[in-house]
Amino acid sequence: MKILLILNPKTNNPQNEPSTHLRTAVAETSISEVQRLLFWRSEINLTRADLGDALVEASQAGHEEIVQLLLEAGVDVNHTGNDNGSALMAASRNGYRGVMRMLLEAGARVEMVHAYGYMLREVLNEVWMRG
Repeated sequence: MKILLILNPKTNNPQNEPSTHLRTAVAETSISEVQRLLFWRSEINLTRADLGDALVEASQAGHEEIVQLLLEAGVDVNHTGNDNGSALMAASRNGYRGVMRMLLEAGARVEMVHAYGYMLREVLNEVWMRG
C-alpha cells in the first residue's frame, strides 16, 4: 500500500514503475519530486542503475540541482547508460561546465571511452578550450 502513496498518480506511467517516475521527474526538472523519490528509494525499489540513469539524464540536460541531489544520494558517478555514456560524457557533449565540475569533484573518471570511440579526456579538453 505504501507504494501507491509514494508514486505520483498524475504521471503518465501505466506500469507505475519507480524508475519511470524518476526519469519523468528529472525530465520535468521537478526538484521536489526527485527529492521525494530519493527519500523513498528503498521502499519503492529504485535500483543503483535507476539512479545512475537519472544522473546521466540530469547531466545531459544540465540540471545542476538534480545532479547534486543524486550525488548526495550516493549515485555511482561513473555509471554508464544504455549507450555506454557516463554522466560526465553527457554533460561534456552539451558543454555544461558546472555539471562537469560537480561530477569531476565527485570522482568521475576521465579515462573512459564512449561506445562510439570518443575518449572522454579529449571531449573535456575541447569543451574547456571553447570557453
